[in-house]
Amino acid sequence: LKLFLTARPGIRAQRRYKQLKDMGIEADLEVLVSEVEARDRRDASRKTAPLLPAADAVLLDNSDTDEPATLARVLELVRERL
Repeated sequence: LKLFLTARPGIRAQRRYKQLKDMGIEADLEVLVSEVEARDRRDASRKTAPLLPAADAVLLDNSDTDEPATLARVLELVRERL
């Protein structure tokens, strides 16, 4: 089973923002969004091992899902393959 876990850049930036704030680190959400988008472009376009889903991977977008629900979906997919 191949999974490609993703979320919209704005959501990932919000999650990172919360993580930094919880650690007492000041952050700018707009800057974080820009950084996430730039990293995504670099990762997807690099020559060696670009970060792209495999043709046979299950795409799992957890933009609107919390960690427990994401884990439940992953376990469901694993059980389906057993």
